[in-house]
Amino acid sequence: MAKNQKRLYGRYLRLEVDSGVESGDPVKVGSLTGVAVTDADEDDYATIDTEGVYELEVEADEGGNGGTTIDVGDPIYIDSDYHLNVDDSEILFGFALDSIDSTGDTEEIAVLLDKSIDTVSQ
Repeated sequence: MAKNQKRLYGRYLRLEVDSGVESGDPVKVGSLTGVAVTDADEDDYATIDTEGVYELEVEADEGGNGGTTIDVGDPIYIDSDYHLNVDDSEILFGFALDSIDSTGDTEEIAVLLDKSIDTVSQ
């Protein structure tokens, strides 16, 4: 048996995050993304869930490049301010499990977290 295994499961990770992160917030640490399941502590560490489905606020906008709609299965990205949108120049966060039918609207929808790491930007 390998003696260098650090964790049995990698779903929940305790990582350094920006101060002010609260439980339920979408976050990214480098290219790793997830949802905070604890508030950031006094040392700016929080536990991040990297799997599952969460109801999150998503903007049907391409980073100021114009509004769009979101369909089930569309990729959702996270920007440097931790906002979720469809701007594919940002880091992949997950996939929409609900629709946003009005161009440019921001709505709370179900998002399936993506377990892969996308290093396209930042």
